[in-house]
Amino acid sequence: PTLARALDGITDQLMERRYPAHPTFESEVREAALNTALAEALRAVEAEAENHRIEVERNKRAAMLAVAQPLELGTQYETAFVLGHHWRQHFDQQHAADGAGVLTVKALREYIDRPRPMGLDRKVQDLLILVYAAQAKRSFWLGDAPFTQAKIGNVPDDCQLREQKLPDEKTWQDASARAASVF
Repeated sequence: PTLARALDGITDQLMERRYPAHPTFESEVREAALNTALAEALRAVEAEAENHRIEVERNKRAAMLAVAQPLELGTQYETAFVLGHHWRQHFDQQHAADGAGVLTVKALREYIDRPRPMGLDRKVQDLLILVYAAQAKRSFWLGDAPFTQAKIGNVPDDCQLREQKLPDEKTWQDASARAASVF
């Protein structure tokens, strides 16, 4: 009934047409909420023994509901967050379909919009990429050196995500025993 509502409705229709897979956020996504979602998701990645389930502090639950849930990073319950595998599976499938050997941040940004465009801001894309890297146990490399400054707002497109070669269990136990005796 008002011009403002009519304009909002037309804008919504335009955005739905242009970005049909865009998640529905209840409010504007702020960088603080993205950083909270990243920190909690990374904590959930490390909680492998509990099926990637963590208890979220009360003051962080709103950010998890507002950001992580619409992005399908996982499910925020009343007090707990359970990390999902949607993006890990999606990125792995898209990379396998491309048949490309080297996985880059630029490729991951393209995969986000497959099969339908999402129209996500670069910082939101950074969140998805950083969580994927942690889940897939990949590290960022820029050229021939590790890129350790990867964070929301600072994930260059030309970074590669390389699998981290972990030692076998016996080698790890031997190294741990030696380190314990030295220190």
